[in-house]
Amino acid sequence: MKKIMIVEDNPDILEAISDLLDLEGYEVTRAGSAERALEILSEPATGPFDGLILDNFMPGLNGQEFIEKLAGPESPVAVIPPMILITTNPDVIQAAHLPVRVMLLPKPLDIARLIEMVGKLTGRDLV
Repeated sequence: MKKIMIVEDNPDILEAISDLLDLEGYEVTRAGSAERALEILSEPATGPFDGLILDNFMPGLNGQEFIEKLAGPESPVAVIPPMILITTNPDVIQAAHLPVRVMLLPKPLDIARLIEMVGKLTGRDLV
């Protein structure tokens, strides 16, 4: 079973995406903030994730800052999992030249597109 972490500060969106991916057969871990996601990734028992889905606009660390920390010298992971960054303005993110490969998903969320992207992210053919 592929492991996905969802990092989203809105509890309703976090629950909806989590429930959807659970129904699709993924093992889902939830984090209500980027800081909590970094804590989870630091726990040895967590093991590697096959992918991360994160919102860009969150209080505290935003999505871009989270990615930069994950790619930095004090990263809690040896291998950075592939990511989907959910954002209202993908053009601004592309211009930021993030240090790792990130797929961008614009808001409002297209559920079919999200499922397709998660399948590509994890190497799992869902369609």
